[in-house]
Amino acid sequence: MKLFDTSLLPGKAEFFMDTEGQPVPYFCEELQLFYVLTGSAELHSLALDCTLRQNDFAVVNPYERYSLRCGEDTVLLILRVSPELVQSGSGEPFQVCYCSVGRLQSESCNAIRRLLAQLLQWQGRGTRHSDYLILGRLYELLDILKTCFRQVSYAPASGIGRAAEIIRYVRTHAMEDCTLSETAGALYVTPNYISKLFRKVMDTTFTDYVSAIRAEEAKRQLRTTSKTVTQIALDCGFKNVKSIISYFKAHIGMTPTEYKRTSAPAEHTVSAVENSALFAQLLAYAEPSAASGQPLEIAPDEQNISADWRSAGRRFHPNWNAIISMGSAKEGLLGPVQEQLRHAQQTIGFRYLHFHGLLDDAMHVYSEDIDGSPIYSFSFVDALLDFALSIHMRPYLEFSYIPSALARDAGTDKRYCNSSGILSYPKSLTRWRDLIDHLVRHCIARYGLQEVLQWRFALMGYNHTFFQPWIDITREEYFVWSELTYRTIKEIDSRLKFGGPTTEGTTVLSDDSDSFEQYFRYCKEHDCVPDFCAFHFYPHDFEHTEADFDKLFAQQSASPIELLDDPDAVSTMLDRIQIKLAKLGLEHLELVLDKWNSTVWQHDLCNDTAYKGAFIAKTALENMHRVSMMGYGLYSDFVEELPPRETFYGGHGVVTYNGLYKPGYWVMRLLTMLRGRVLQQGDGYYLMKHGRTIYAVFYNYCSYSSMYRHSYMNEENRIDRYSMFQDADDRLFHVQIHSYPAENVMMKSWLVGREHGSVFDRWIDIGSPEIIDAEIAGYLNQLGAPLMKVSRLPVKEHTLDLSAALHPHDVMFLEIVPDAPENG
Repeated sequence: MKLFDTSLLPGKAEFFMDTEGQPVPYFCEELQLFYVLTGSAELHSLALDCTLRQNDFAVVNPYERYSLRCGEDTVLLILRVSPELVQSGSGEPFQVCYCSVGRLQSESCNAIRRLLAQLLQWQGRGTRHSDYLILGRLYELLDILKTCFRQVSYAPASGIGRAAEIIRYVRTHAMEDCTLSETAGALYVTPNYISKLFRKVMDTTFTDYVSAIRAEEAKRQLRTTSKTVTQIALDCGFKNVKSIISYFKAHIGMTPTEYKRTSAPAEHTVSAVENSALFAQLLAYAEPSAASGQPLEIAPDEQNISADWRSAGRRFHPNWNAIISMGSAKEGLLGPVQEQLRHAQQTIGFRYLHFHGLLDDAMHVYSEDIDGSPIYSFSFVDALLDFALSIHMRPYLEFSYIPSALARDAGTDKRYCNSSGILSYPKSLTRWRDLIDHLVRHCIARYGLQEVLQWRFALMGYNHTFFQPWIDITREEYFVWSELTYRTIKEIDSRLKFGGPTTEGTTVLSDDSDSFEQYFRYCKEHDCVPDFCAFHFYPHDFEHTEADFDKLFAQQSASPIELLDDPDAVSTMLDRIQIKLAKLGLEHLELVLDKWNSTVWQHDLCNDTAYKGAFIAKTALENMHRVSMMGYGLYSDFVEELPPRETFYGGHGVVTYNGLYKPGYWVMRLLTMLRGRVLQQGDGYYLMKHGRTIYAVFYNYCSYSSMYRHSYMNEENRIDRYSMFQDADDRLFHVQIHSYPAENVMMKSWLVGREHGSVFDRWIDIGSPEIIDAEIAGYLNQLGAPLMKVSRLPVKEHTLDLSAALHPHDVMFLEIVPDAPENG
């Protein structure tokens, strides 16, 4: 499988990962360097016959026949270099014989490892550097191979290029009716030509080669599927079950059934936990100076912007702070959490408070007496809602999770991560309906109908029915459950607002998934279309979630799912949602992004860095006009699912559990100053006007590196967290605002980035103390505030000239007002 989404050097060099090897003899046009990251592999070629173990590597020359059989739990890193690049040095055939077995720590071996590690870092981080720099390292690697390692004298067989074409065809069509005559006809050669070529180049017959390929696929299916031997035989191109049995007996020494019984139940795949340390030993060889891979001086990425103050602009939609999520309901009863939320309202201001777990056992909402009759208790709910309303936040009530007394299956394996929340289906829909009816009517009696009409209601996430296979809820059951909840609320008062499907928005990005459409088709057919389309967003590839997602998520040793390679994933998701709703005739439906973040992983060390400020600025400014409400999740790191282990553990919040304000907090706070009309926006900037006041926001957003997106995490280094991002240039914005009605202006600027506004970076500056007492916390919050400057600028010929220079992850806010010249 391909390791990263982009080539190291397109058309010339690529990295791959492999767990299966090449058991059937093969040859490749490229030079291949096989490096064992973990496990072992047996390599057989014209020049080598060896067993490779962890950190060993070996070279296979272009067009050299080889076979490679991987052991259990083996992961290979493969560097392939094009024949054009290999031969471009001297024009002579590249023929080396090298394997590191027996000389693991020799100087030449470590030189190869250093170059591999550096190239891997560059590709994994998306380093912006010259192709000449990469070529230089590749040529250096080839030079070491050719200079330091033993040469071999073998000449590729004549006709090797034509043989490569034929073998590619055979490997593509081997599972079909791939006969000698059919292959010859497809490639416009004679059967006799192919037979002679196989004998000469592959040292086998055409028929035996095809059978070997089919047998390898059959073995894979026997290990990894529940198919019958007959099904596998037909799928793999064998004529019947008798032929596959005969082949296995002759070449493997057992029947397919015996092979299935004695083999591992599943082939090895690279899990996220393994990925988190998979490259650590190799990358340890990289030179410290190789981390950036950039020259010392790089010209910034300059952008010229022109706007006219007389432009009417467009309406401003400050919806990014409509909702804030605090985690679970019971956390809202904790003093530290309430103190942080109260401060959030004083400095930022949110309209709705979102939380899950309202119906958890921890909230004591539902139980049953000895006769099985329901017992309702809303005292904890009242305390939570009283608090929310006291700080002028309205409840966004998500009906989750299931009380154990009402769950169809209340086993401990149904609990969500480390919480008390049970993900199951109600054992009685009637009792579920009665619970929701009692709860909502209680709220109306306590707070008044006019107040509750302003609230939002939703059922727990639809995505739980297909992202966690251990949950015993089918999609059809969820549809019925959602309809019942909808009707229960509407029967109380039709004006109450119920939303759905409360699912992960990235599901709409897959062309193979129609779960989103299924939900709304059901709602249309049963006349229960929700009042708003509710969804959340974490930019992960949820369609390929690991089966043990919740186990890995709870352990937090690595992210169990890869991040998407799309810095504009939120915009892409909204495009797809709008298209899908339009096709269903629901384009009018209100869109509510009830929870969003850069990752679902609550121990992502990047969450504490300046990256988060730029992410929030970009996501909010580029998408808030497309939805009616956005809800960042979470505000605080004080959460029950993954209790804090240390101050900077990578929590979702913009405030640490002990009250330190991260860059995301400062960006949110500064976003609240924006008002008026949007004058212009584009890549990395946002201009507004309010009367004669100009507001400007500039941001230099940098994505995760490819290596980090694929779940790699260097747990040993919790300080150097910026190596987890792509290398990016500084950005320089030049702005001209024409027709501005003033002669002079006063400009206030605020800068949030690594140097200013990042409490994590200031914590490093003071020595990274493990214990942060009240005195240190207060000092860090002072050091971690944004940099503020005040300056005066002239307006020349009614044109206001502005410049903003940003390092990666920086966010800059400007407020510009007319200013009378100082008397002098």
